[in-house]
Amino acid sequence: MTRRVAVIGAGTIGASWAAIFLARGFAVGASDPSPQGESFARRFIDNAWPTLEKLGWVAPGASAKNFSFHATPAAAVEGAEFVQESGPEREDVKIDLFAAIDAVLPPEVVIA
Repeated sequence: MTRRVAVIGAGTIGASWAAIFLARGFAVGASDPSPQGESFARRFIDNAWPTLEKLGWVAPGASAKNFSFHATPAAAVEGAEFVQESGPEREDVKIDLFAAIDAVLPPEVVIA
């Protein structure tokens, strides 16, 4: 069974984290409020993959196909063992975002 992480915020930083997690063999669920969030993240991961391979960071069996995109942060974190939050650096956004994802996660899941 592939372990699962979530990336909340799939802009440049979040998509970078998603690519690294995927390369290490994790399944990644992501969410971003931008209408272009999914297409940006998928394009970013596809473009990063050859470099990750050259660097030797892609674990055996790892695949960019283990990426899924979700309409809400709550859906993206479902089943995740770790959450990488990469949303905008705005306190009001962070408070609401952390509350939404914390409400649906078991207490042992780290939100970083």
